[in-house]
Amino acid sequence: MNKIIIYENLNFFTLLLSLTHFFFYKKQYFLNYSNFVKKYCNLIVKKKFVCQIHFINLSTTSAYPEGIKMAIELSKKIVNDNQNVSIPFIKYLKDRRANDLLKKCYVQSIVNRCIQYTVIREFMQNNMDNNIYFFPTHKSFILDLITKEFKNVIIITWHLSLLNLVAFFKNLIIYMLLFLTPLLIITKIIRYNRISFFTGKIRKSNKKIIFFHQNPFIDSNKQSLYRDFYFFNSGILNIKNCIHSGQFKPLSPEKSCYLKSKGGVICDYLAERISVRFLFNQLFINYYYHFFLSFYSLAFNRYTSLSTILYFIGIIYKVVDIKNLLSRIDVKLAFFESEMGFVSSIFTILSDKYDIKTLTMAHGYGYCAPDYTRSFMIMNYFLIQGAYYKKFFLNDNPNIDNIVLIGDIEIEPLMNCQVDSTLNLPIEREKRIITIFLVFTLFLSDVNSGFHKLFGRLLDNEDYRKALTSLWRPFLEWADSQDDLFFIFKGKSGAKQYEHPFAKELLSLLSHEKYYHNDELSVKDLIAISDCTISTGNSSTLYSALCLGKPAISYNFTVPGYVPVIEYDSHLLATNPDELILNLSYILKYGISNDVFEKVRRDHYAEGVLDFKAAERIKELKRKILEN
Repeated sequence: MNKIIIYENLNFFTLLLSLTHFFFYKKQYFLNYSNFVKKYCNLIVKKKFVCQIHFINLSTTSAYPEGIKMAIELSKKIVNDNQNVSIPFIKYLKDRRANDLLKKCYVQSIVNRCIQYTVIREFMQNNMDNNIYFFPTHKSFILDLITKEFKNVIIITWHLSLLNLVAFFKNLIIYMLLFLTPLLIITKIIRYNRISFFTGKIRKSNKKIIFFHQNPFIDSNKQSLYRDFYFFNSGILNIKNCIHSGQFKPLSPEKSCYLKSKGGVICDYLAERISVRFLFNQLFINYYYHFFLSFYSLAFNRYTSLSTILYFIGIIYKVVDIKNLLSRIDVKLAFFESEMGFVSSIFTILSDKYDIKTLTMAHGYGYCAPDYTRSFMIMNYFLIQGAYYKKFFLNDNPNIDNIVLIGDIEIEPLMNCQVDSTLNLPIEREKRIITIFLVFTLFLSDVNSGFHKLFGRLLDNEDYRKALTSLWRPFLEWADSQDDLFFIFKGKSGAKQYEHPFAKELLSLLSHEKYYHNDELSVKDLIAISDCTISTGNSSTLYSALCLGKPAISYNFTVPGYVPVIEYDSHLLATNPDELILNLSYILKYGISNDVFEKVRRDHYAEGVLDFKAAERIKELKRKILEN
């Protein structure tokens, strides 16, 4: 059998080893790399005597959804098996649901490791006829999983004592961070000039509703109408009837002034002053009382990393902030514009004793696949598009009290926003229109995206270009030969992916008169004029188009081994350019059965009837909550 070696991380030391191993192993691979190697040794690595194992290099893979599922299940196990950590957390917040905050800490910090493991697992499964040597550079749970699952994998162990020593010092640093958490939080509060020595009675802001804004800035972009200010643009809420706060960042002065000019009250929890006495009680008494004895269990847990502790410290900070906010407001209902992150869950736990209900809404179709960002949420009312949530979403969110089906807001008319953004497009109307809603930032070098964080970056930027070219070039060359088709390209607003040199190079293959590109056009308007749309994976645009009765194809190059839309019709899925050309040609010739559209609506639009009444459903829910 041939011998191959995999280095967990290509750093200066392992790079030197790879040079000496050149004659001992037929192939040499690495998973991650250090910035030092990227900056100073890139030319050596480009000689290809050592190659990177990366998601992009796996032609058919389910590594992403499998890694997500693994991270979610492992987080449940970590917290459930570590009572020394979970019980103090429950007592600290006086709520059993606090366990899910801790699970969220872990899932956020281990998900990239889990995806990395599923990638290397697929690679090893494809190389079962080789003797595989694995050179670890970290002491982590991944090492145990590899040892347990693969009999043909030999772990190189001569340096493990050094890794154990490094791991010990890392855990010691984590322990010190836990011990110093109150000082770190107070330092940040002082830095932002939020300390108050006033201890008198606080005058409470009194409205029925507090609204937490995702976007701290005023955004007049038409693409933001459905995601920024949707509850106000649709007439569900009135600015003057709400207290307003930022959700992730303080409201900008411009946005605060705008909200005040419309009669709104500003009580921004991220900017409110906090009294010294309150901080002392919450941090130096309450924090140490509940967590001091669990510092060791938390710091020296094999699954705990620095990122885990940063999330943990962030929760403690948010608890202080939100408790301070709750002492300053008198409301019945809290709207969270974004369902992501920890803030809404922490608020839901703490607001329980104030009899404040919480509500948020799903954006996009994250519930169509395992999703670590939308797991372990704690919420009273969660608005979601359709009944499909039961397949992937329900099991990982046991502490959402009420899930309410409302339909798809992004295909519905908005109050005072009826202008068609596609009226002046340079389109020859006799041509059939194909709109392409693709997100391919994973394949762009020097772009900072969530995909890069999860999958890791490629050392050689040329590998990005080659991968993107292989996915696009055949399709664009075919598109250029179709005289009866016109193509519209729309990326995410503000992402500017089509301005990247790789994208410009590819679009140059298509004659300029055969396409138009504008990231600021409305999704709803583009679907209306399209004969077929093409979207990435489980994109919201895919299901929005199908709900409206328009054919749509999922070009699923990010997770080619997995996508649920194939359940409806095999022609709705393509994983490579040949499939994309074949399925698009079929749809343009034969169309899609109405039964497919009806099934999609039953899964993804309220009760299955396309009535465009999402806003009315939310209004009625709001009325019932406020009346109770």
